[in-house]
Amino acid sequence: QLLIYLSSLLCYFLGLMSKEVAITLPILIIIADILNGNTFKSIVNKILRNYLGFILIGGGYIFLRFVIFKNVNENLNSAQNSMTDNLLIMPSVIASYIKLLITPVFLSADHYVSGSSSIHIIPLALSIVLLILIILFLVKIQKYSRLMLFSVIWFFVSLLPVCNFMPVVNVMAERYLYI
Repeated sequence: QLLIYLSSLLCYFLGLMSKEVAITLPILIIIADILNGNTFKSIVNKILRNYLGFILIGGGYIFLRFVIFKNVNENLNSAQNSMTDNLLIMPSVIASYIKLLITPVFLSADHYVSGSSSIHIIPLALSIVLLILIILFLVKIQKYSRLMLFSVIWFFVSLLPVCNFMPVVNVMAERYLYI
């Protein structure tokens, strides 16, 4: 049992080194436990017993990534957009990701996303309405299909590392949808 656990921690660390979105694995495991009907007490016990290693490795990776191995390009990009700008841009970016998943046309390796000076209120409002409708869908679907609920949550959780809470070079890139 211990060998399997240590092997999974090693695989998680290697996954982080190959694709940063792997940082979401502990969050997804905890969400899966919640959706499987585990009680709060059992989830806390599992976090302390089973998931603490994943959380510590993830925290260590974040420290390595943003403190030790700083990326000059990301520092330059963060000067272009403030946190407010990023929060105003991301609903439209997420809506664009959803559109690309439904109709994969006009694909591009690098999408240009304009900054705050050209944020248009109508696309932003439509994007926010779409996200609210998805949340309402999640509330409705939770009674019927936990798998569907988990799948939609997975999509949004896997986008968290690239939602510009911590600045990334590309605001939108199709490769962020690989997971």
